[in-house]
Amino acid sequence: MENPPAYSERSFLINNEHKANRPPSSIIFSDDGLYPDLTPNLNEWAGHRHPKRRIIVRKTESRDWTTYPGPIIQICSLAAFFYFLLFCGVLSLCLVVGLRPRADPPYVRKVAIIGAGPAGASAAYNIRKYARHHGILVDITIFEKDSHIGGRSTRHISLSDEDGDTVQISATGFHESNQNLVQITKEVGLKPVWLDGRVDTDLSGRSGERWGVFDGNSIVFRQAHPTNFLTGWWWSFKLFYFYGYSPRYTRDTAQDTLSKFSRVYTSFFPFESLPELVKDLELEEEITSTGSQLLTAHGVSDAFQRELVNAWARRDFAQNLGTMSGLAAVTAFDDGGDMTVQGGHWSLFETMIDRSNVDLRLNAAVFGLRRMDWGGWVVASQPAHGDNDPEDGDYTEFDSVILTAPWQFSELDIKGEPLENVPANREYAGLHITLFKSPRMLSGGYFNYNGEVPETLLTTLRDFEFKDMNSKTGVEGVGSVGFYEIKSVKRSDRVDMMGVVITEWLYKLVSPAKIEDSTIKAMLGAGEDEDGIISWIDRHEWPAAIPYVYPKTQSTPLPPLKLSPNFYYTSAIESLGSTMELSSLMGANIATLVVNEWWKEGRGKRPVRNFNEPAGKNSHDTQTLWPETAYSWGRGVYEGIWRDVLHNSGQEKVMESEEAEVLNESEEVEISTESEEQKQEAAE
Repeated sequence: MENPPAYSERSFLINNEHKANRPPSSIIFSDDGLYPDLTPNLNEWAGHRHPKRRIIVRKTESRDWTTYPGPIIQICSLAAFFYFLLFCGVLSLCLVVGLRPRADPPYVRKVAIIGAGPAGASAAYNIRKYARHHGILVDITIFEKDSHIGGRSTRHISLSDEDGDTVQISATGFHESNQNLVQITKEVGLKPVWLDGRVDTDLSGRSGERWGVFDGNSIVFRQAHPTNFLTGWWWSFKLFYFYGYSPRYTRDTAQDTLSKFSRVYTSFFPFESLPELVKDLELEEEITSTGSQLLTAHGVSDAFQRELVNAWARRDFAQNLGTMSGLAAVTAFDDGGDMTVQGGHWSLFETMIDRSNVDLRLNAAVFGLRRMDWGGWVVASQPAHGDNDPEDGDYTEFDSVILTAPWQFSELDIKGEPLENVPANREYAGLHITLFKSPRMLSGGYFNYNGEVPETLLTTLRDFEFKDMNSKTGVEGVGSVGFYEIKSVKRSDRVDMMGVVITEWLYKLVSPAKIEDSTIKAMLGAGEDEDGIISWIDRHEWPAAIPYVYPKTQSTPLPPLKLSPNFYYTSAIESLGSTMELSSLMGANIATLVVNEWWKEGRGKRPVRNFNEPAGKNSHDTQTLWPETAYSWGRGVYEGIWRDVLHNSGQEKVMESEEAEVLNESEEVEISTESEEQKQEAAE
């Protein structure tokens, strides 16, 4: 097909021919003069195609598009229309906002956590995380009576003024199967460190085994550091040679129990009741039977129980298998797979608290709680090492309170309504922690061993003691060995007065009673009268170091998680076991329950309060927080409780005025009775 000739892009075809008064057979083009030979070419092309049509070219004047006002007017019109719409939208928004009822500001939930241990740090960390997820504003305050965080699990001391090192004297570590602590470690970005017997410290110069078991007479078991694949196989062969299938039965029992318990992380979290949790996890047998009964039922020999499992149980719980629950026994059995974080356990809990953005009050002891009519609590605190004058205390109102310390040691004075559930007192194991330095290694002669004593030495009962003392605790159950564990912590060098470099070893000795210096010198192969054997020693007595985990019976039920509305108790989990994982797990569980309860009430909903009570105001002035201060704690805040007189002279005046009103009323009654008698006499 033949194409038409080229013409200017400015030329156009007018299809509406009647508007130009042209006959229907004409085609009109407008030429701007750029192509003067356009007309003949078009006529030639059109005539060849359509003989009856003719091409007419209309000459038009060239337009200067830079001065043509049409596009400018159109753009201005669009801009004006846009600004008109914007003005209408802003006006409508102002009318809507101005006419609607003004809403109250969002309510900030306030939670008090008593204790900065693993449970307290976990509760604060998870409350902040869950509240942020649900869009709930929350203010968290942690009260800790000690000068450091971490509670029982991270107690540490300074070795000396010269080196300034710290040594952790409690809590061995957590395991890879402890999902809660492992997950938090990843979230906060801390580096895990495996405790393979060297405790992340310098023990160079030691060539002995990794750990062993001492029964008071000899070292009955020892294990070297695994160096290659064959070492692991050799250790497994030794276990089978001495104990048969008992190691396998014990491991299967432990794995089966841990697999049951691991469902709490996925299927039964959060949980509101420990008895229901145990039932759901199918752990009734593990918590109602002793460790010896559970292992014997699964085919574990007495020799393996005594020489290995009992040693690990004594290290973790200061108990023998015959006194502790089966759940605690199988969780205590471990082959040394403990782990911590770089810097120690306290680094983990300190980081958790820092990430929680809390008001941390160290050296602050909580001495009282009072339940408010609207459901909240007033927390009364004071300096832990002050003169214990309640008048100088701090009284703060909170929506919820979480108690992480054991109930029997909290010494809380509950005012107002009594608690709905009061936990029973528990029995705790007392420990003596002895740290000492010496230039000597442990003597093989004392432990009846020809060679270098293992770096970590656990203890157990002798064969004849295991039958009688297996069901005893404390000093009566420790046996003739006298201690639970002795560990080589670190190696250090010091320079004496003559400029000689002396290599020293730091040891940690854990026992239920004090170990005398003469016994320590005997462990080092020295006589009682020898000097310079112990260069430094530090003793710590811990009256309530760890709770005893007894089997559960009908007379010893599991404690509640909720003591009263908005008052939670994390130490209830210690009835199942006292570990960092369980404490942190309970803190996360309580945090979930608290946030869920807030969410049900409404994240921006202000709780219903008594009209006469303040609305969440913080103050050191008790009169602003305690309406009618003289009667807030019963008869009075201090009257008959801490002091004989009221601390507030204004309240004394109020009481005097009230007594005066009572006297005036009694006088009026007497006057009225006298007037009535006079009237009767006059009438007679």
